[in-house]
Amino acid sequence: MRPLDPAALLSALFRLLRRHPVEALALCLVGALLAAVAPILQLQARLPERPEVMLLLALVAKVPLEMYAFPRFIARADAETVGNPANTPDGWRAAFEARWLWAFLAKTGLYLGVAGGLTLLVVPGLLLWAVFGWAPLRVLLRGEGIGDALRASARIMGRAWTRVVPLAGLLLALYLLAALGLGLLLALVLPEPTAWQRLTHPLVWVAQAVGTALDLLLTLGFLVLHQQVEPVLQEEPTED
Repeated sequence: MRPLDPAALLSALFRLLRRHPVEALALCLVGALLAAVAPILQLQARLPERPEVMLLLALVAKVPLEMYAFPRFIARADAETVGNPANTPDGWRAAFEARWLWAFLAKTGLYLGVAGGLTLLVVPGLLLWAVFGWAPLRVLLRGEGIGDALRASARIMGRAWTRVVPLAGLLLALYLLAALGLGLLLALVLPEPTAWQRLTHPLVWVAQAVGTALDLLLTLGFLVLHQQVEPVLQEEPTED
């Protein structure tokens, strides 16, 4: 199999983003607003300034983006660029509304399984994510049941893992590098921010918006990667 081109992947990613720049910027603003929910809850409930508390609140604040806003954005992007019969430009809204909850449940189940696997010497969790990581997208974009989506994800990885793994690793590396740089900058300015500072400091708001942009870019990157390797499902299996 011919390896995929990283430059082509990144180019396709930004082409998707340029289709709806206003909506993308709106998502970044919404992400910053939702992030403010965490310190508000912390102040209102007088919760302790502990890392695990702040992390849990931050994850809860991201649920609307992960559950609905990001999936809606990528469902529209996929419909406009692929035109698969299961997700057409004319029918993507109705399809999305019928599928988004199932896709979210599939993603939640996958994450819980990966988290459990990571506690078992790390490798089982990584393998689970590698083999079945496409399943939530298959539910959302192709309308497959969770069982069919798991099998389709496994077939994709079985036939195209040599193409997927390097580019998925590249996307994650770029994301982590940018997120680490953002975190270091924030730590230099606000080494130990209080809940009030996280609610009111302008740099925190900017960082939350940029962090949401990074999350969106990563999500779109995996969408593009899925679009590029999805055709292997139509290929006849070959013997090496």
